[in-house]
Amino acid sequence: MNGMFLLGAGLAWSRMSFTPLQEKLAFLLLVYGAYANFIIIQSSSILGASKITPIAGAGLMATGPVETIMSVGLITVAIAMIVAVVLMIIGLYRYEGE
Repeated sequence: MNGMFLLGAGLAWSRMSFTPLQEKLAFLLLVYGAYANFIIIQSSSILGASKITPIAGAGLMATGPVETIMSVGLITVAIAMIVAVVLMIIGLYRYEGE
């Protein structure tokens, strides 16, 4: 899913009007969100962490610190992707206004 999302974002990138800071921030957040999501989900499955993903990890439970690290990691991914998408929407809106 991350790869398809990045592919779609890349195809639409030229249709967005960013300031240099917004472009760099959106790019870095998208790359962080995609790769961190992959790494954190893989680590969670290896370590048995399932507190934040109860359906995917049904029946498994890691230690408290591992669960906390994985939860914080996935929350940062969610925030990064939301901010990146908001920046992309603003960029698309600005492009249409030009």
